[in-house]
Amino acid sequence: MRQSFCFILSLLSLQALALTYTLADLRVLYSEKSYNEYMKHHLDVRPSKRDFEWKKMTREMATAQADEFIKKEQVTRENFNLLTKYIENKNLKAYAFYTLAYSKFARLYFKKCNNCIKDLDRYISHSARYPDIDFDIYKNLNNSIKSNYDNLVKAPLKSNDSIYYCKEEQGQKALVKILVDEIGREDTKDTIVKKSKDIFNPDCLNGFSKEDIHALLDKADYTSEIIYLTFRAFEKIDDITSDTYLMTYLLTSPKPGPIMNMAWNQIEMLSANYKKRMKIFDNLKKQYPLSGEIFERKNGKVAEKSKIIIKRFAENFPEYLNFYGETCLNFYSGKVKFARGNPALHCDDFMAEEVAGKWMSDTVRLKYSGAKKIN
Repeated sequence: MRQSFCFILSLLSLQALALTYTLADLRVLYSEKSYNEYMKHHLDVRPSKRDFEWKKMTREMATAQADEFIKKEQVTRENFNLLTKYIENKNLKAYAFYTLAYSKFARLYFKKCNNCIKDLDRYISHSARYPDIDFDIYKNLNNSIKSNYDNLVKAPLKSNDSIYYCKEEQGQKALVKILVDEIGREDTKDTIVKKSKDIFNPDCLNGFSKEDIHALLDKADYTSEIIYLTFRAFEKIDDITSDTYLMTYLLTSPKPGPIMNMAWNQIEMLSANYKKRMKIFDNLKKQYPLSGEIFERKNGKVAEKSKIIIKRFAENFPEYLNFYGETCLNFYSGKVKFARGNPALHCDDFMAEEVAGKWMSDTVRLKYSGAKKIN
């Protein structure tokens, strides 16, 4: 008898565990705001019975549960999986309040779990993609995976609020990376403007301060070429900044192309405008180290291209060559102390006759030779 009683009790327990909730039961849970219990059983109702009332209650309860997780700081992988499973349901995926709550939860989750690639992929696949939240998630990602998730930042950069995202360092870095991938150094202004429509809102560029632009153009390399061409296409670079970059480009390792052509022509224009040339000169003097890769000899020889550019400087911008030579002399003679070391990195090559030496006075060259012997 006792065994029979235990068997019946066990059977009843199993039946209780297997108990399904009716729409009426869900109404009670809804009125009591029992989010967790409701969402455990919201699918108990047969599809044919999931009417407007069921959809409304389920949407509100799922949203409330997500909000509750956030409020109580229950930001765990288990809860992330739970909320992601909900959004796979088209009823909840179509409900803006739930998708927003889900994304807010995800923002907190990925702040803690900044290297959760599989979870991040699921989020991207299912979320409604709110630009501000995507941007926050992107900022918190581990640097080792950030480059694989540019898609998180593309929407913010294209949004009407792009200027705010582009004021932030992470937004600027993301834009630069995308531009380098999408824009070519041979692209024309019209081509760049056309390509940019799929990359950023032009207002984004207004988020870059003058100092930000200077920093991006401080070094003449492929990245700065793309930045220069892009900002120039949208007329976001002033004349002084533009000409400073072009002269820096000529003094570095210029490559045949649009920027080389612009720089080549612009130095002649500066030759006829002393006041403007002096402003460019002041900017060049502030660089550390000083631009001057074209003065470097490879295997004891200077490139023919470099000789031509040096001659162009001697004829149109002699002040810079004189300054570079004087800097070399001041450093080795000890006349001037440079806290960060010699800013002119190619002094010996520069002073050589076949490089820039022939444009220096005999006095400067003799003094430099004497200072070098002492050192």
